[in-house]
Amino acid sequence: MIRNLALALIVLLLTLGALLSCQPAGKPASQEEQPAKDPLNASYRIEGQRIPLADGQCETVYLPGAATRAITKVFGAPVYGDLDGDGDEDAALLLIHAPGGSGTFYYVAAALQEKGGYRGTAGVLLGDRIAPRDLRIKNGVLLADYADRRAEQSMVAAPSVGKTRYLFCEGGELAELPPLGAGELVVEGWVTIGHEVRSIKTCSGAGELWLMGNSPALQDIMAAYRTALPAARPYTPLFMVLAGRHAERPAEGFG
Repeated sequence: MIRNLALALIVLLLTLGALLSCQPAGKPASQEEQPAKDPLNASYRIEGQRIPLADGQCETVYLPGAATRAITKVFGAPVYGDLDGDGDEDAALLLIHAPGGSGTFYYVAAALQEKGGYRGTAGVLLGDRIAPRDLRIKNGVLLADYADRRAEQSMVAAPSVGKTRYLFCEGGELAELPPLGAGELVVEGWVTIGHEVRSIKTCSGAGELWLMGNSPALQDIMAAYRTALPAARPYTPLFMVLAGRHAERPAEGFG
């Protein structure tokens, strides 16, 4: 069984300082951008600044003639999967952003397939000088695995603490689940909501679990279920990805 289900979503907004965009001269920033042919040539946004990649890289000059330049480039290869639920294969990639100082910042961004091309999203910061491990799209959820340092460690220490960030597409941008608490996990499976049933049959083989607890997110799950299946037959399963923790089986009642 799962309780204290967390569905609150946040978009990370972090500030590292203003950079000048790689915006080509003569093109208004407000003009709608055409989709790129592939994720390595799409435009992304880092801290509000447009970063148009060319073969996976972009160089930004702070001031004309200045020696300090910001370099943004793709780390590894993009991964593919449907992020926005429209049946097309979108892409996700890691961006390394070096603004010219000592920091080397890693972002994860998506390239959504639209009108036969790809439109880049804003990047979500993972950290400074981390060690990326894996990036994958599974059942509409983007998982970024990497190693970081403990809060008390200096930047000279090698990253050794494994972390996973869970992101998904909302309103054409990446949104993130809040960090999981102690004992919490992400589960995928078929949710059934009815007069006498609130359960999820997991894909992991753990069987059918009862959805319980006093978290407001339980009401959100039930509302989302009814919105997605407004005229379905009673007890029709709906695939969902949820976060929560295992709890003891109730001593009485359903579940």
